[in-house]
Amino acid sequence: KRVALRPLLVAGAGMSVLLQFASFASVFGFVPVYGASIGASSSQLGIITMAALAAAAVAAYSSVRLAERVGYSAALVVGALVMSCALFLVPMSQTPAQLALVQVANGFGRGSLSTLLMALALRSAPPGARATAMGIYQAVYSIGMLAGPLISGVIAESWNLDVVFRQCGILTLVLALAALHPAVRRA
Repeated sequence: KRVALRPLLVAGAGMSVLLQFASFASVFGFVPVYGASIGASSSQLGIITMAALAAAAVAAYSSVRLAERVGYSAALVVGALVMSCALFLVPMSQTPAQLALVQVANGFGRGSLSTLLMALALRSAPPGARATAMGIYQAVYSIGMLAGPLISGVIAESWNLDVVFRQCGILTLVLALAALHPAVRRA
């Protein structure tokens, strides 16, 4: 209980729910469906996914160094804004090449956010309690992994895929605002 209620862990886990919701509803959920609808072949969809994952890996490698220079709050805001813009641009992508470029940006934002939020979860607790903090963090963010595709599937069925991507873009904007939380700004 003492570890679970630390403000930095609560803020980081809450932001991670939003991130996982948007990630699992978009890049791991409806981006391939959207790509197929604009004529992407199976191999092109694989390349688009690979490009997004490669961008996420590059961002993961460099994001903590950036955060230690400019602050975690600022780095999180940048990552969330990049991801949000990319999500809003998905429905405007008319070719597989355009979608691939948008997904590189999405991957960069997502990779930055994933790494930074995990780092915050670890920073939230003293060394002897970090395993507990990480367990709590992962348990909480899994809510987004389940809710993202589930809720977005209902939305896609009721309206269309454009609404799913707008919803995910809005959630990442909320994440950017949450990154201004005092506990995150002090990290």
